[in-house]
Amino acid sequence: MKQTPDNQSHRSPATYADLAGQVAIVTGAAAGIGLAITTALLDQGCHVVMIDLDETALNGSLKKIGRSDDTYSIIGSVSNPDIIQKACDAA
Repeated sequence: MKQTPDNQSHRSPATYADLAGQVAIVTGAAAGIGLAITTALLDQGCHVVMIDLDETALNGSLKKIGRSDDTYSIIGSVSNPDIIQKACDAA
């Protein structure tokens, strides 16, 4: 950790190089900000577990992305503990 001028410790923010080969879990991944985050993470070399309630939208986004080796999709709500466990197991 780095020391700030007032001797407070803080972590440096992650750089894009830190993301290559990592696994990210993205909720609301079928559209909007969730899809944009998924795409950005994939572009930086991440593997992404995509979670969304809308199966049709999620399948369409997966087809649009075209990166099946780097993505894993889950249909469901993160309010369901089984979905969270499934995502963690996939990661």
